[in-house]
Amino acid sequence: GRIVALELVASGAIARWRQLIGPTNSETARQEAPDSIRAHFGTDGSFNAVHGSDAPETAAEEIGFFFGPRTTVGGCVVGRSTTLAVIKPHAYKDGYAGYILDLIAEKFDITALRLVKVSANAAAEFYDLYKGVLASGQYQEMVHELTSGPCIAAELALPGGESAVQPFRELCGPADPEIAVVLRPSSLRAQFGVSKIRNAVHCTDLPEDGTLEVDYFFSTLP
Repeated sequence: GRIVALELVASGAIARWRQLIGPTNSETARQEAPDSIRAHFGTDGSFNAVHGSDAPETAAEEIGFFFGPRTTVGGCVVGRSTTLAVIKPHAYKDGYAGYILDLIAEKFDITALRLVKVSANAAAEFYDLYKGVLASGQYQEMVHELTSGPCIAAELALPGGESAVQPFRELCGPADPEIAVVLRPSSLRAQFGVSKIRNAVHCTDLPEDGTLEVDYFFSTLP
């Protein structure tokens, strides 16, 4: 099945992460570290929810295995009947990414996920479709927001295999959070958006563009 690999950065990251995940055996974790990740989500010494590097040398080796230039780890992109979700930089910075992903996962399969810093040229290319539709200032604001920090891109699929584009648009709600609060108060933009530009999430507009946008973030972007 799919796994999620993360590179964590902090002072004393290895020790802090290992403290958070708890003892290797989940039963031991429940006794000695009941608030740890393995205590909550593991079942035994093998199915213990998470892995953590135990030393700087192994951390470097394991990060290289998953993220290095010569990695042989395969991607998870499905590329059929899927849609793109982008958690915008402001929402990521404000700590809303986990909440947004939890709400998305209630209705969709998250089949691929990556954290990415989008360049100005890439953002302009990605939003090129809107260049002739929006006022020049609004288009530039969209580009600026997408390049203002890291964002999270996700490929989403429906469990039944139908197109995920329109259902995800409905979950996102209207582009303007003020309108979303009135019309779709439980939508992502109503809950986490702050303006029409900083509206928490990007969603694909047209069914035929779903796999194209996924491909852009997961194949075209470095």
